[in-house]
Amino acid sequence: MNLNSVKKLIIVMVLLIIITIVGILIYKSFNGEDVVEQENIEEFDSGLEYEKNDNGFEIIDDPNITFSVVNAINTYLEILKFETENQQYVGHYEVENEEQLKERVFDFLDENYINKNNINTENFYNYIDLMNYGYNVIPAEIRVRYDEFITNYIICVYIENLQTNELSKKYYIVRVDSNNSTYSIEPVEESVTNIDDISVDVVDNQIQNNIYNRFNITTTSTQDLVREYMNNFIRLMSNYPEVVYENYINTEYRDVRFTNLEEFEKYVNSNKEEISEITPTKYLLEYEDNCKKYVVMDQYDNTYEFYETSTLSYTVRLDTYTITSDKFKETYDSSDNQYKVAMNIDKWVQMLNNGKKYLESQVQ
Repeated sequence: MNLNSVKKLIIVMVLLIIITIVGILIYKSFNGEDVVEQENIEEFDSGLEYEKNDNGFEIIDDPNITFSVVNAINTYLEILKFETENQQYVGHYEVENEEQLKERVFDFLDENYINKNNINTENFYNYIDLMNYGYNVIPAEIRVRYDEFITNYIICVYIENLQTNELSKKYYIVRVDSNNSTYSIEPVEESVTNIDDISVDVVDNQIQNNIYNRFNITTTSTQDLVREYMNNFIRLMSNYPEVVYENYINTEYRDVRFTNLEEFEKYVNSNKEEISEITPTKYLLEYEDNCKKYVVMDQYDNTYEFYETSTLSYTVRLDTYTITSDKFKETYDSSDNQYKVAMNIDKWVQMLNNGKKYLESQVQ
């Protein structure tokens, strides 16, 4: 950091501190009460309608179903935790050797997928990749198609290899037989760049029930969903900022706050330790511009905005002051002076917390 950069940083910080002190003094003169953050609000129906894509699939906006499909994928991947070198199973199911491993995997694989590729114990590894390493699964996208007897899901997930820190993007087809609450899985082998380009065969055969392939519907509350979004977003931002910059940061916000990927990476790298420890503590759910907006506060009193158009489909703003929302403007214009001062102080405090870190990242 050169001398000019240090001087600039000091000047900016002094100005921010002065503004904050003045604001607090004004605020105290009103003898006002603290503004209380609301933790919950009734969930609104977005009213959005989703058209079918060329492959017959459509967007799904149902957290319960979505994370039930995610759980099905997690169970399948857990079965694949086998070290062929040591002939050791490292998962949580009853697998004692490689032959049993293959049997368990066949319990999950879609029958049509097996028959189409003539998969057997000899060519097993031509189609199945083992998960013999520590990993995290981060769901990214999901689509659904309702056939006569079977409900088909295409799900895209990021798989983080904890040993190599590599991030891979995988697609799976999950077929659910509602008559006996079972499911099967077909890994997508073709190289695709878009989930809507995947073609899925129509099948009508019943999915046989076994001990492992029961499809259970899980209940995902709004609080669970917010925590899932926040934790996954933070994990991706900490380790793979380029993925977040291209896919998750709100475009309008990104262009104003960071301009390019390099600036965003500087910001992340300068605050990596704190970012990796972020935990959501409060949230507020609103309906805005044909989407659901989750306003989330972390343990450092930083505020984030998640704009969700359907389950797993969202963009994020890292603060509420870079771009002032219509809701803020409406509330501000209709408030008395005391509340306006409180709102401005809240923005100043956020700017003070985040601005210092951002400026530091620019002068490094």
